[in-house]
Amino acid sequence: MEEARRLIREAIQSIDPVLLKGMIERNEPVWPLVKRYLNGEGEEVRLALRVCWKDVERELTDVRRVYRMLCRNRKVKEVLSQPKAIAWLNREVEDCYCRLYDWVWRGK
Repeated sequence: MEEARRLIREAIQSIDPVLLKGMIERNEPVWPLVKRYLNGEGEEVRLALRVCWKDVERELTDVRRVYRMLCRNRKVKEVLSQPKAIAWLNREVEDCYCRLYDWVWRGK
C-alpha cells in the first residue's frame, strides 16, 4: 500500500500555490476541486481508495501530516505561513476527509 501513500502525497504536493492562496483568501472549500478531479478519474479510483482506505485515513486525518506534505513546496509553505491559512487548512482537512469518505463509501 506504499503506492497509495505515494499517490496521496503527490496529489497534495502538486497543489498550485497561487490557486491555494486564492482559495484561502476567498475562504473557498477545497472539496469541489477534489471531487471534480476524482469524478474525472472514473470508478476505478473509488475502488482503489476503498482497497487502501487505511492508508488514505492515516495520511488525511492528521492535519500536521497534510501540512508537512504541503510545505515541501516552499511557495505553498509561504502561503500557509499566515494564521488565516492555518485556520482554513484545519477546517478543510477535516471537511475534505469527511466528504471523501462519503464519496468513496456512499457514492455521494
